[in-house]
Amino acid sequence: MNTTNKYIYNLQTIDPISFIEKGTKELCIILKNIESDIKYILSTYTTNKAGKITSIKSLDSGWTAYPPGTYEKSENLKREAIILETYNYENRRLVSIHKTNIKKQKEISIKQYRYENGFLKEELQENLKQIYTNDEQGRILQIDGIIKMPGDIKSGISVGFNLNELNQVSNKKKIFLNGLDSNMGNKIETNESYDYHPNGHLYKAKYSIINGSNKHNYLTFFDYLKNDQDLIESIICIGDVSPSKSYRFEYNSKCLLQKTIAKDKNGSITETIYERTYYD
Repeated sequence: MNTTNKYIYNLQTIDPISFIEKGTKELCIILKNIESDIKYILSTYTTNKAGKITSIKSLDSGWTAYPPGTYEKSENLKREAIILETYNYENRRLVSIHKTNIKKQKEISIKQYRYENGFLKEELQENLKQIYTNDEQGRILQIDGIIKMPGDIKSGISVGFNLNELNQVSNKKKIFLNGLDSNMGNKIETNESYDYHPNGHLYKAKYSIINGSNKHNYLTFFDYLKNDQDLIESIICIGDVSPSKSYRFEYNSKCLLQKTIAKDKNGSITETIYERTYYD
């Protein structure tokens, strides 16, 4: 989420499809809690010479860009990596990710990607199906998904993106309906609008969430590293009923992310460190 598009489209900092770092051989994600000074490797990415991800070894908790400050209290801190994700490509496009439990030698899940006219069309997992609608330039206009919940309950999610005259996303509306097959379904609706600087950088997001009769609002502000680069340096999120949260991003001389510093609403600070080794 350290660029405009990653924030708006809710992409991971290391996005499986768009990630490319030519020359990087291995990327380690290290978590460090400031108060306890505990530090450990959460996941290790292996890449090919083209800079695309080939595999990930990680803890079974999965990867997160902004771990909560209480994460360091887990009893799992010193465990060895037990999850292996293997990336498979066809014609330089990611087509599947196979997740395996290393110790049990058992496949956990398969995520598949399907494309249409060169753009991502479907993302498929055992419990999730997402369909993407793009314009002719590949900009995402709509994401529709069906999620299978425990008890064979299906939930639906729909995300719509409105573009302004400069083809920037001006508004994002998300509707989540829990229980598509039931009259007792719970509807959650979120709406987020975006304001940009003249250079195209996002500088403010206004976010609201409606859950039943409850409505909450948030404001998020962005600062960038340089005027001519889409690299976010800091994010501050302020809620009407919750304390503010903040994130700071630090980059190396190649403008690659090397550290994220996250401060949660309780004031706990966690660093996410990105350590790289390179091909000769």
